[in-house]
Amino acid sequence: MKKTVNTVWFLNLACGFLFTAFLPFTVTSVALDFHWPFSNFMCKLNTTMTFLNMFASVYILVVISVDRCVSVVWPIWAQNHRNVRMVSCVILGVWVLALIFSAPYFIFRDTEHDH
Repeated sequence: MKKTVNTVWFLNLACGFLFTAFLPFTVTSVALDFHWPFSNFMCKLNTTMTFLNMFASVYILVVISVDRCVSVVWPIWAQNHRNVRMVSCVILGVWVLALIFSAPYFIFRDTEHDH
């Protein structure tokens, strides 16, 4: 597939579905009446991936909406200035921002130990 502005947007939006790899851990926890049988690291990673997906998906949808708005309001400017390199930089910024906002879940998340 040819690399265009739209394919970069939607490929990165589709990358959000990678969080489904962590769904079996959440399902297991719910099936065990919210007991987390996995390690503390997996608890942190599972939560971080869930929130990373949420933040990145929302931000990418916002950026796609802004891109569509710019393309409609200023079509000549958009034709001359929208390119794959600029979009790749914006996407990188979105993922970094989403990672920054999801990092506290990895740092502060903890499991309770039953006594």
